[in-house]
Amino acid sequence: MKIAHISDLHFGKSREQNENIKTLVGKIQEFGVDHLAITGDLTACGTAEQYKGIISILKKNNLFS
Repeated sequence: MKIAHISDLHFGKSREQNENIKTLVGKIQEFGVDHLAITGDLTACGTAEQYKGIISILKKNNLFS
């Protein structure tokens, strides 16, 4: 079983940050992890739009259920 752990993504902080997160999540998916644990701050400000954005990235990479 493969488990990945990442922390403090701060999605929505900047476009560059969002692109880095997309790249990171894509790489994690490529490794074939079974579970992904995300701790710390998921979004920069906690807006609904930011949560929708990070969830969309995770769903596209089959890491959200």
